[in-house]
Amino acid sequence: MWRIKLVCLFILGSVSCYSQDYQPIELAKKLFTTDFPNVQNYIKGEFKGRPNKNDLAKGVNTKFKTLTLDHKNAVVNVTVTDSLGKGVDAYLHFERENVWKITALRGLAMTGLYFQMLEDYDKMSDDDINQLIISNKNNIDSFRSKEEFLTLMNNIRLTVALDDDIVKHFKDNQSKFYALKTEIQKYKNTNPKATSKEITAHFKKQIQNLYLTSYGCLDLEWLCEECFSFTIGGMVDNMVGYFYLPNGVKLPKTNPSRLIMIREIGEGWYMFKTT
Repeated sequence: MWRIKLVCLFILGSVSCYSQDYQPIELAKKLFTTDFPNVQNYIKGEFKGRPNKNDLAKGVNTKFKTLTLDHKNAVVNVTVTDSLGKGVDAYLHFERENVWKITALRGLAMTGLYFQMLEDYDKMSDDDINQLIISNKNNIDSFRSKEEFLTLMNNIRLTVALDDDIVKHFKDNQSKFYALKTEIQKYKNTNPKATSKEITAHFKKQIQNLYLTSYGCLDLEWLCEECFSFTIGGMVDNMVGYFYLPNGVKLPKTNPSRLIMIREIGEGWYMFKTT
């Protein structure tokens, strides 16, 4: 009898060790701040355990934030910054089985050209900017004044900014966002057939003054028809922006294949990224 009890205790102990239950944010911290030798017990699908702590440059700082969490799925924001505060935001996606498991890592894609443009812009003198504007005078799809050029650069900088800065931009300009939302809703009430493109054109100045690209985001609207959204920027279907969710409307579900993150700002407003 004592042998049976001993074997049972051993088995129970082994199972407990194997399936120790961590919260998603705890798993994210273990992945990027420890060696995590038993990571294979907490991954599934496309995620194979990398990137991890060993893939980060020395001296970087990491910060973790749970963005969404329910009984089946979760998304944790991983922010990696250097000593100058420059960095990147990534998003670990989780699914719940017997324990939480990491399924994918996502980030805003196709940003290389934006960073190159900002690097070139930061080296430009006023004369360089003026010459660039002159050379673009005949390009109707480009900037035709210094004001338009600077607006474009500010939009690009916001598009690739850290999430904390994207949220800060909204809060710093909250009254303007609220006012623009009210104006657009009034316009839509009197012009019910107006498209997002037409609304963007009608409110072009106000939209650009907030460093936004457009009203609406098709990738988000497919998942949330009731969401009132602004697109900051992005390429192809890799977009970043803000949306407002009316009371009683269910928050759209994040997933690694389209809506990769949602972060609550407050009072019904959120930021989002798609892929």
